[in-house]
Amino acid sequence: MKQLNFFIDIDGTLIGGRHKKPSDRVVSAILKAKEGGCRFFINTARPHWLVPEDIFSPEIFDGICSGCGTYIFYKGKGIYQNFLSDEVVKQTVTELDKTFPPEFSMLIECYDTNYYYGAFIPWYLEAGFKKLDRIDDIGTVLKNINTQKLSFNKLSGEFKYEMFDGVKDKFDVMIHPSYAEIAPKGFNKGAALEITERELSLPHNSTVAIGDSLNDADMFRTAAISVAMGNAPDKVKALCDYVTDTCENDGVARAIEMLTKE
Repeated sequence: MKQLNFFIDIDGTLIGGRHKKPSDRVVSAILKAKEGGCRFFINTARPHWLVPEDIFSPEIFDGICSGCGTYIFYKGKGIYQNFLSDEVVKQTVTELDKTFPPEFSMLIECYDTNYYYGAFIPWYLEAGFKKLDRIDDIGTVLKNINTQKLSFNKLSGEFKYEMFDGVKDKFDVMIHPSYAEIAPKGFNKGAALEITERELSLPHNSTVAIGDSLNDADMFRTAAISVAMGNAPDKVKALCDYVTDTCENDGVARAIEMLTKE
């Protein structure tokens, strides 16, 4: 069996549709490949705490690259971190608060919790997010909050790159159809793969990226082998070396089986 190192997206890739957690077939394919020397990493923009155990299990996955590579967890411990300082977070939220209208809401995505500031969106509370009442509480009432990145939701209106002009010197801006996010300069899913490769001395030609959306583009460009899900848009499929089946049809398992076959 070929010994490969897989970096796998979550939403639309590992889970989606009827799959609320990795399917039995996906888990079986991963475990079989691990017996042959392969390693498996979740690669996600989510902060670390928002990767629940029903998605990540240490018996199945070797590690997690979370928050666009700002925290990397391997075999039970953190091997890399790049948390934003409380001062930078406070400055960033203060700057964006000047330009964001009330119908937008900011999420401060931290290693072990999330804070939201601005317009109230009900699912925040359902997810266990905490409300930030005053920006000045960052660094005073709330200290060492280990922020990985920030993201933004809206009740109405649309995101425009100009909204982020005041913070573009420190952050990369990613605008999606229904939300936006900013990560520290140079951090993305491709950087997460590169950092993991460096920290664990992984052979580059062994790296495989599997995903379904344009926010996986950096990961696809960085990995030696790239695989798009069958449910991915055509623009995403065009970026990749291979296209597997859909998430509903266990595309991750099919990709693993194809690539590890002698």
